Amino acid sequence: MNEDVVLIVEINDLYIKSILLQKNWWQNYKVYNSYKIESLLLVNNHINFEEFQQQLQKFIYHIEYDSGEKIIDVIVIINCLYVEFFNMTKSLLVNNFVKTSHINHLLMYVKKHTNDKNIVLFEETNYLCDNISVFKPIDIYTNNLVITKKYFKVPNLIFNNINNIFKKFLIDIKRIHINICIIIEYLLKFMDTFILINLDFYHIDVLLLEFGKIKEYYKINLGLNNLVRYITQKYQISFYKAYQLIKQVGLVYDKKRQDIYDININFVENIWSNSFDIIKHDIKYKYNIPIFINGGQLLQPIDYFLKLKTKLNINNLNTYLKCPPEFESLYIFQYLFNEKKI
Repeated sequence: MNEDVVLIVEINDLYIKSILLQKNWWQNYKVYNSYKIESLLLVNNHINFEEFQQQLQKFIYHIEYDSGEKIIDVIVIINCLYVEFFNMTKSLLVNNFVKTSHINHLLMYVKKHTNDKNIVLFEETNYLCDNISVFKPIDIYTNNLVITKKYFKVPNLIFNNINNIFKKFLIDIKRIHINICIIIEYLLKFMDTFILINLDFYHIDVLLLEFGKIKEYYKINLGLNNLVRYITQKYQISFYKAYQLIKQVGLVYDKKRQDIYDININFVENIWSNSFDIIKHDIKYKYNIPIFINGGQLLQPIDYFLKLKTKLNINNLNTYLKCPPEFESLYIFQYLFNEKKI
């Protein structure tokens, strides 16, 4: 292939991930290469810019060498909570820096750099009746989960903004409700009633959509961050290695790591099970309602666990879409765009 390509680099709490894409990804999306290294996020939530710059240069060198492609642009996604914007003047290599913690930051950034008058900033109350709460950490060994019930509606304004943004930048918005809105819009093409469980590193979003309208919506503090930090401190290993260890052990019996196994079991029973039990509507028992889990790569056994618990059919959205777990939103975007839905 002779087309120029764009390198996407995502920094999150666990690792730095690079993805190599075609320039015309929107019409012909394809991942050519992907690399991961452990995150350079420090304890004080600042990124070592010089070290990151060196890693990025290595990324570009290896990817261009392996693929034979010339990278024309680099977009950096900062997908970490509380991490401030980079000073853009420091970099000669990186063209775009984005923080995905809040949607208005993203809209303001794109509007500033594109002069797009069609991008309109909107308040949270346009799609959330309540302000988003900042949850305090909870004890993963108790049933005292922080659960907040909210109702929200999805206006066309969100999708109009998304359409303008994603034609110019490739940005995976994960920790805000737009990701949920995208998934809802996608599933509504096939059904009008379903339960969606959206997993994140810090919380779970659970919603019941009945006849095209959202009836119940909950946010549950996930506690996975606390679980990882506990293992990190106990075994004196990195955040990323602790996360990988949790995924590896899962619900599989391992005598060498019995304590981690017990922690995982408790974590699943006390938190994951609430993802389904929290819904009060009788519809979950009266009908064989489709249940979709998004982001199931966090803990692999959750879909299996919920199938055993509820005796219902649980669909892992990643499998449903036949795509890598971390790219489900992009696949949905591409699908909806091709179907002229957005």
